[in-house]
Amino acid sequence: MNNCIKLSVKEGSTIKIDLFADSANTIVKMVSGDWSAKLKVNPTWTGFLSCQAMADTLVIYGDVAMLNCNNNRDNILAIDASNQSVLRKLYCFYNRLSTL
Repeated sequence: MNNCIKLSVKEGSTIKIDLFADSANTIVKMVSGDWSAKLKVNPTWTGFLSCQAMADTLVIYGDVAMLNCNNNRDNILAIDASNQSVLRKLYCFYNRLSTL
């Protein structure tokens, strides 16, 4: 899993994300500190998932074509998608981003 999106987040907060992949059963791994989760993502929105930020970063590994992280307010501070080659759309309204 070389493709990744790195979110700088407020440690201890709950981050809500919605994922979309181009291929069925795309494996995506999310990591924040000691917490991690793997899931299969399809060419449909997953519905918002709640992730507990156990560190100041939340990294999403895998071929994510679209990411919706709207409405996390003060909990997402920056998004780095420079290592995600398949990302087509990023929805990040209503966040206090200092860097995109």
